[in-house]
Amino acid sequence: VRSVTMKKTSKARRELFADHYEFDAENLVYTKYCLFNDIQCVKPMKMIDLSGWKLETEFFRHFSSPQFDALYGLCLDHCTGFTLDHLRLLRGHKGLKRLSLMGMTVTIDREVDEILASLRSLVFLNVSECTVDNTNTSLLALSQSCSMLKTLLMTKTKGVDNYVLNNLAGCIERFRSLQVIDLTG
Repeated sequence: VRSVTMKKTSKARRELFADHYEFDAENLVYTKYCLFNDIQCVKPMKMIDLSGWKLETEFFRHFSSPQFDALYGLCLDHCTGFTLDHLRLLRGHKGLKRLSLMGMTVTIDREVDEILASLRSLVFLNVSECTVDNTNTSLLALSQSCSMLKTLLMTKTKGVDNYVLNNLAGCIERFRSLQVIDLTG
């Protein structure tokens, strides 16, 4: 009898909570404690998914610290507040193998291309729904340096032209490791 009463009370509380609680997604911020496997913030996670979260520069500085050298994968799909400064903090990260920047608001120009190229351990890169500035390097640096890259997703990426495709073909010819390129959309 007691459990039935509690279930009814819980349901009533949920309904009351739903009616009087307003969710403010614009001001919801990811805390640094979510980056670690322990509450003392000693053991960082190896795969971090921040999809859709609002990013602050101070928070993003954690990724450039030596504590996060073992970071294996980072998913930043459709993050709000993502800037070129955030991407600069990832420059030269030695352990990062999987990076997803789907829906990134930063245009892939020469500087972004060089930052991505500095991630020499990359095996997987998702830049779907992004924009490539095809007047500059057009992923030339990336195609010349990421010898381990196996998967490149560029679904619905704007600015992909023959020059970009020629650079990617050069990457395949040079390293023979790029196995999947998705250009759909």
